[in-house]
Amino acid sequence: MRIVYTVLALWATVAIAEPLFKDRHTTLTPRDPAECTSDDIEKMDIKSCVCPLRAEGCKDNPCRACGHDAPKDVKVCDTTCTQSQVTCQGCGLFFNSLCRCLQNRAGDCNTNRPIQAGGDDVWALLPGHDNLTTTNKLISGILDMSNQENRAFGDQGWFFAQKNYDPSEEALVLNSWRARTHEQVHIHRCAINETTRDVLSSEDTVKVGQLTQMKKDPDLWCITREGGDSATSFATSIGQFLEAKHQGVCDKLVGAGILRDNKMRTWACATTNSAGPLGKIAICKPSTTKMLWVPE
Repeated sequence: MRIVYTVLALWATVAIAEPLFKDRHTTLTPRDPAECTSDDIEKMDIKSCVCPLRAEGCKDNPCRACGHDAPKDVKVCDTTCTQSQVTCQGCGLFFNSLCRCLQNRAGDCNTNRPIQAGGDDVWALLPGHDNLTTTNKLISGILDMSNQENRAFGDQGWFFAQKNYDPSEEALVLNSWRARTHEQVHIHRCAINETTRDVLSSEDTVKVGQLTQMKKDPDLWCITREGGDSATSFATSIGQFLEAKHQGVCDKLVGAGILRDNKMRTWACATTNSAGPLGKIAICKPSTTKMLWVPE
């Protein structure tokens, strides 16, 4: 009889415990990964989150620059790609394309230093047809890239971009505040404008260490490096140019570009025309002017 009672007691214990075990088991069901935030991307802590999908919101915010219309696809005209802009097309480059590059699951994200969560900021050449150089650091464009705080880091970006283009056929361009369509800094690599190359080939070498207005194209302010050498401190030069407050130059119209002329001289130039450097220094595919996405 004692044996029967013992068996029944054991059975009751198992019967009571089993539902508890089931409940405990259900709490261990894995959840879907969280979406990467602006802070995650900036810190490059993106291995365990999912990059946001391509956003198409915030279209045509009616911004202005130097007396010209400058519609922006973000909520605020002067902004960086903080979390509040995650649904905006004008920050898709940062939240989607750069995020997926930094995750580097295909091993094709080319950076100037190793990608490390919480590590030093990087410059990255995004894979895909648009050939864009950008960074995890929240820098909206040319003005922020060239200010006192960021210009040394900006110099690194221009130098890295020059390591990843073919100067015999290509040029590098950074749009002005007015002309850009995304609010995360990005340097385009596109086909060189041969007309501008010919114009600069006929100009005298700029021997002073500051951007100098060109005689044959006054919308260009340039410095030169001979022998095909890279421009090593271009963001600093742009910052000094902006600080000089030249007459007739409006900051939000200033763009920039680098090309090599027919005499093996490297020209690093600021542009002051209202349309920006795209078309003037380099000719890019239509896709690079609006939808800056890396292919899925």
